[in-house]
Amino acid sequence: MARQLSTKRLYQLPSDITIISSVESPARNRIDLSVKTPPQERICPHCGSRNCIVKDSGRMQTVRHLPVANRSVFVTFRHRRFLCKDCRTSYYEPLDWVHDQLRMTNALVTDICLQLTEMVSIHEIAKLEHVTDEAVTSVFNIISIDRPSSLPKSLCVDEFKGETGTWNPERKHWDINKFHCNITDGSAGILIDVLPAIKKDFVADYFMQYPLEERRRVKYFCCDMHSGFISIGKACFPDAIICIDLFHVVNRLNMAMDAIRRRTQDSLLEDGSEESLRECKNLKNCRYKLKTKESSKEKLWGTEQTKQQARLDHVLGLYPEICEMHDRLQEFLVIIDTGSYARQRMDFSSWLRRSLASEVPEIRSAAATLQHWRGYIQNSWKYGQTNGPCEGINNKVKVHKRISYGVHNFDNFRKRLLLICGPLHLTHDPAVLFRRSLSEKKGEIQL
Repeated sequence: MARQLSTKRLYQLPSDITIISSVESPARNRIDLSVKTPPQERICPHCGSRNCIVKDSGRMQTVRHLPVANRSVFVTFRHRRFLCKDCRTSYYEPLDWVHDQLRMTNALVTDICLQLTEMVSIHEIAKLEHVTDEAVTSVFNIISIDRPSSLPKSLCVDEFKGETGTWNPERKHWDINKFHCNITDGSAGILIDVLPAIKKDFVADYFMQYPLEERRRVKYFCCDMHSGFISIGKACFPDAIICIDLFHVVNRLNMAMDAIRRRTQDSLLEDGSEESLRECKNLKNCRYKLKTKESSKEKLWGTEQTKQQARLDHVLGLYPEICEMHDRLQEFLVIIDTGSYARQRMDFSSWLRRSLASEVPEIRSAAATLQHWRGYIQNSWKYGQTNGPCEGINNKVKVHKRISYGVHNFDNFRKRLLLICGPLHLTHDPAVLFRRSLSEKKGEIQL
């Protein structure tokens, strides 16, 4: 008896199942178990009657189970067949430990589902679970993730490059959307949904599906300086405070720096002298140093700080326009680190006046953009809101695209992203969700 219990514990089978035999095949890297299942309560799935009898001995069925000792495990049992005497329909005996659509146990289905929440490819999951890629894909296909039922207090939106779409049967090819929309809970830092396009009307229609009371729950709407996103925030969330993330503001200033540097490099290339070509190369090598935050130089440059600073000072001394843009960028980074909102507003106003009066066109253009969105930029300082969670998830998207190279179906792309970055990771035990879903709705896992 003790040996039987330890064997069940090894194979993680239900306690009421009796193992009849166990055959190990090292050459095939598999273990075959023959088990006997106890009689189940006879309830007709069609009419609910308990007036059921055994119709016949059923059939022998083999299903995959959790791997043991790096070997595949196959469980064979007799699946009995019953007959309802009231509605005269026959049915196979329902078993709560075997999936009713897939030829595998619910324990294996749950384990594969949990593996799908990790940043690994389907092929790696198949190797880990000692199943085929098609078996993992079949489990992935039964998972269904609907639109979230509620909206968070802090809502973040951003675009990312996805390049997935839907199959067009008439044209016989994929209708690909180059950019998708990332919708994130800013407070929890989790992905709540992904949209296939970033067109203003499409995204607005998605949010308008929620009732007005639900949309009024959104207090902060964080986005970049895209006019379409700003319009969506105004139209769909009447009580929300729109905040433009500072990451995109600094990125706009970095783009101005790059534009000035490239224009200077082009003029040096046109000169064509050996000294000009050398200075052009030196200027290109300083492209990251020009955008490095002053307070971060010691951490980033380490022991070479003196050498790197000398190269930077050489460039700033030769090119006044680059030096002016460098000063404006460093001044703005200091404003961001200022603790007082009143001081930030005052310094920002002074910064805008000086930048708009600059003779460098790239500086004036960048300052005009920040002047246009000034109120929303200052909201991010005042309320401490950021679009950082979206940017973090976008980095995970890049990794996911590498491990799922060649995926064109947007629905599958969205579902895997929500498994990896969605609310499942906030659950203390994610397996509880899958087990509960399997028990509540047979066949399909609804999250």
